[in-house]
Amino acid sequence: MASTGFSLRNARSIQTMAEEINSEPPARIAVGGDATFAAALGQAIAGDATGAVVVETGGASRDELQEYLGFVVAIDTWPLSDGVLEQLRNVDRASVPIVAVLLDLEREPRSEEIPYVLATDVIRASDIEEAVVPTVARVAIRAKGEAYRLARAMPQFRETVGKAIIRHYSRRNGLVGAASMVAAADLPVLTMNQVRMVSRLAGAYGIELDAKRLVELGAVVGAGVGLRSVVRSALSALPGPAWVIKGGTAMGGTVAIGEAAVKRFRAEVESEDAIADTHTRTSSGDGTSSSPTA
Repeated sequence: MASTGFSLRNARSIQTMAEEINSEPPARIAVGGDATFAAALGQAIAGDATGAVVVETGGASRDELQEYLGFVVAIDTWPLSDGVLEQLRNVDRASVPIVAVLLDLEREPRSEEIPYVLATDVIRASDIEEAVVPTVARVAIRAKGEAYRLARAMPQFRETVGKAIIRHYSRRNGLVGAASMVAAADLPVLTMNQVRMVSRLAGAYGIELDAKRLVELGAVVGAGVGLRSVVRSALSALPGPAWVIKGGTAMGGTVAIGEAAVKRFRAEVESEDAIADTHTRTSSGDGTSSSPTA
């Protein structure tokens, strides 16, 4: 039987990781660019989450910029003004990922024309509301393993952030599975990535990783190892290059585990919210019923 490569050291690493995720504060993002558009976009993204989005008008120091998980530049005029270009230059020097939002421009620039912004990080929209979810999704994708902190600040985007976290770790495991030339050599790496993913999904849904949760993470290890064992035994009978099959299985298995974890965490949050709502209504007298008089 193939070893999972797990040990007491791995268990301690998981416990340390859980403690770090529990203690990490919510993350903020900044919105800059054209002032009026930036203020409106920032408000639309933040919703009721006070302090989650900061509108930057310029002048922030490198250290201040590095506190943001991402920077959104709002563009509703082209070409960019000198002030916006300077702002982007400073954000890029601070190594903060930049997402550009283009709102119904008269002349649409090509994605590669926008300085300091990757072509994949350009969002085009006809109105502000249309831009909100794609913008948060791109910020979360660029944040990689830190994206869960964005959902802590803005719980309305838990689903969006969850998809970004699953995407990040499933792609990483797909590469690991495809590159492994030795049977079972990839198990420790694949398994730890899945544990990291589920831990961060829990963080995104505001679920604290206590001793009980850490035991549940052990089920992730078992499920992942079981799936890969089945695939290894059937590998010779499946058509196609082995590296494609192994990579696809590692990626697909990670997606399945992530989606199952999201369903579990979502149901738990909804259950807790329902209990809290019932308690509130009962305390206020709305949930009490009066007995009929004889």
